[in-house]
Amino acid sequence: MPDWNIAYIKTEPVKDPVPCHYSKAPRFRCTIELEDGSVITRCGGTAQHALANAIACYKTSAGQRSRQP
Repeated sequence: MPDWNIAYIKTEPVKDPVPCHYSKAPRFRCTIELEDGSVITRCGGTAQHALANAIACYKTSAGQRSRQP
């Protein structure tokens, strides 16, 4: 489990869809801000897809971060 906490999660529509690594035509962007000020932003075709991408990144980052000395 991560040793750092989520401050807030925000999902919003993308005004001008530009292809990104996670979606060819993203319609939503999800931002997770952590209490330490770090920000994770991921996009997706639906709000749920953007949220799932952001959570997956958070979980991956949490594992990497907790292993750092």
